Amino acid sequence: MPVKNFQSDQIEFKDSSDPAFVGSVVIYASVFDNVDSDGDKIIKGAFKRTLKERGPQGSNDILHLMFHDTFQILGKPSELKEDDFGLRSITPIPATTLGKDTYILYKTKVYDQHSIGYKTMDSEQEVTKGVSVNILKELKLWEISTVPWGANPMARTSEVKSETKSEKLDEIATRLDRIGKAITDNHFSEKTMNLLQIEIQLLSDAIKSIEAGPVEPTNQPQPFDPISFLKAYDLGLNITKHFNFE
Repeated sequence: MPVKNFQSDQIEFKDSSDPAFVGSVVIYASVFDNVDSDGDKIIKGAFKRTLKERGPQGSNDILHLMFHDTFQILGKPSELKEDDFGLRSITPIPATTLGKDTYILYKTKVYDQHSIGYKTMDSEQEVTKGVSVNILKELKLWEISTVPWGANPMARTSEVKSETKSEKLDEIATRLDRIGKAITDNHFSEKTMNLLQIEIQLLSDAIKSIEAGPVEPTNQPQPFDPISFLKAYDLGLNITKHFNFE
């Protein structure tokens, strides 16, 4: 199942008066007319049919997951719609342990990245100024996910070409500060604490990478393998037992 990731500060919260829910998160799960690192561009209308058939007004089969893991369901979107910017979603978050932790990490701005799991139904190639772009005209949407690190966490923190070394380090410092404040001010489950410790280790490695200087890029980017990644950053915590990536 292909996935597309998107980082955004356009996140809203609606606290719930219903004790069964902690609140709702309003996010953009995808953005239109942006060419990503795979050379793909999703256009407005790509989700029109799938939202009608599978969305809240249809069979209501689209889930909001954590890390594309069907064993970690955050909820089902109560609203999914396209606007001029992208795919807007409102998900009521149940007052489960996972839900409570996730809602806090949204509000403390630790979580700000999302991803979609989809199947391409219609696409075409477009060449502009010698650059080939794959236009995704229709997608079948399986799920949207909250993703702590995005598709490739090391790339996100250390390979932003437009940023200076100082800007990159400032970005990491801000993120470390957010994580530290979230841990200090809140009580999280063991699983969530394990994930936060992994990200702290990731950010520490990114600082070392930035300070060491640029590395010669490979010709072809390697696909992100979540299992190998989590094993590499297990920190002796046996993290992978918590996740299902099959």
